[in-house]
Amino acid sequence: MSQSYLVQEAPPMWWLEPVDPDAVEDDVVGGGDVLRLGDHAVRLDDIASYKVNEVAERDVDGLMLNAAVFFVAASVFLIGVLQFGWLERFLLGFVFLTVLGVASLLEVLGLNRISYLQLTLFTRSGRMVQFTSVDPRDVGRLTGFLSQIVRH
Repeated sequence: MSQSYLVQEAPPMWWLEPVDPDAVEDDVVGGGDVLRLGDHAVRLDDIASYKVNEVAERDVDGLMLNAAVFFVAASVFLIGVLQFGWLERFLLGFVFLTVLGVASLLEVLGLNRISYLQLTLFTRSGRMVQFTSVDPRDVGRLTGFLSQIVRH
């Protein structure tokens, strides 16, 4: 039995809202509409410029720790068999843990990078607001909107 999935576009993580004088943050004072980026609010007329960067990271710390733990555990098995007279069947544990350690190191070498887009808004009041998304369509819609707002 096959399942079909409906692919829906995710709702944007930013939106426009009119200023409500009673529920406004301290740094959003007066003016027209407000651009909401998560829990940050920026007045449209306060936006001076913006910058988009692609950030790429490689998460290797956990895999390196795994490899080190596997190699230490394999060493314990090897020392136990060779020095303390443990049964030779524990050499299978040494081989298995060594293979896991090598697999962790190979995963580090072939690891795909984690990339996301980071948009930084610069305001006339000197504040920087960052918006981060893995969806390039969402950031594209936001930059398209900001290009109409920001006067170069």
